[in-house]
Amino acid sequence: METNIYYVATPASSTRPALFRKINNSPAAVVAENVVDMQISYGEDTDSTPDFEVDIYRTADNVVDWARVISTQINLLVASDNDNIVNGTTGMSLPFNGQTYTAPDRRLYRAVTATTTIRNRAQ
Repeated sequence: METNIYYVATPASSTRPALFRKINNSPAAVVAENVVDMQISYGEDTDSTPDFEVDIYRTADNVVDWARVISTQINLLVASDNDNIVNGTTGMSLPFNGQTYTAPDRRLYRAVTATTTIRNRAQ
């Protein structure tokens, strides 16, 4: 069985965060640079009689019944490589993972979300 672990950290060779992937016991490798944050939510079917439709997205520590999780939602916050792209004296603000993110610099930021079903759990 192969285990893939994804996480955001700052590589030794940079001052900016990146998305890493670690496969089994191999060294971690950078998958994408300038990934500022990654949050994962789990879609749970909370109906008393399961209808295999997501009723709520929750963080891992708030999932009530893992057997009722039918999808995942991955939220990435990415930034441009160059600074001073955004006009003005302060960084931009944008919605990210249900909150407002205010950039600490004048780079361009984007929130990217991917939602996927868990095989054999949804209809």
